[in-house]
Amino acid sequence: GMSAQQGRFATAAEHYTAGRVPYAPALFARLAERLRLDGTGTLLDLGCGPAQIAIALAPRLGRTIAMDPEPAMLDQARAAIEAAGAPVELVAGSSAALDRVPAPLRLVTMGRSFHWMDRPATLVALDRLVARDGAIVLIQTHHLPLPDNAWRAALAAALAPFEENDTAATPHRQPGWVRHEGVLLDSQFSRLERIGVIERRETTVDRLVRRAFSQSRSAPAKLGDALPRAEAALRTALAPFVHDGVIREVVESEALLAFRPA
Repeated sequence: GMSAQQGRFATAAEHYTAGRVPYAPALFARLAERLRLDGTGTLLDLGCGPAQIAIALAPRLGRTIAMDPEPAMLDQARAAIEAAGAPVELVAGSSAALDRVPAPLRLVTMGRSFHWMDRPATLVALDRLVARDGAIVLIQTHHLPLPDNAWRAALAAALAPFEENDTAATPHRQPGWVRHEGVLLDSQFSRLERIGVIERRETTVDRLVRRAFSQSRSAPAKLGDALPRAEAALRTALAPFVHDGVIREVVESEALLAFRPA
């Protein structure tokens, strides 16, 4: 077994870059326009995971810092940064270690990390670091409820018997959870906008299996000996949706931008 200290994403990390839904490149172009990024200022990508946001935006800033508490995730980030030749500085640390970050920050990005944090406390800490006209941007992907995405229900049903049913470990699945917009509206960063880019994509069964194993609830360490059975169940469930070797999906890449009141 794995010690809890190794973190819930340690065994998920190896599947993360291969499996997770990539953000649309067009989203970063739109963000750079909206934020008038001109090659100056500092970006902090907080809870960076494999650092895809930092890598995408680094050419448009003066300095880019990517921060994550999970050593296995930092290894993934380091490899991705080297492969991209991106000018990104990696720092080990969580949202609780923000006193080590140089101010002022022009931009703070968070991918799928914000919901694991103490959100109000994180925003108070960021208020001390972000430049007056700076921004916090939350980036995510989601699947639109369209026929192309019908495979998702089949995959979820196949995975359900194997998943750890530990809702305490997933705060955003708790009753009474307040969406990020509500938390931001109650913070210093209460002026909100959204940018979305919608794409039809093709993926493979292999990638979708890896994506399932990149989720903390169904990471290899959680599945243990059941991993081969879980993988077989996923492949069986996905088979009817394969056409010409691929499965189609429609993904929206979305940025929620939060500024201080004008």
